[in-house]
Amino acid sequence: MWAVTQGHPALLQMLCRYMVNLANTETRKDMTLADLEQVITQKIVQR
Repeated sequence: MWAVTQGHPALLQMLCRYMVNLANTETRKDMTLADLEQVITQKIVQR
């Protein structure tokens, strides 16, 4: 996450918010790299 956001606080916070939202939606506590990639693809990279 640090590498993706290059340590930018607002971007890191946004990425974490999307990850927490995903975890809450799926009622999970553990997140994976696949989850991070999903969030980046769906929420960060706009097509």
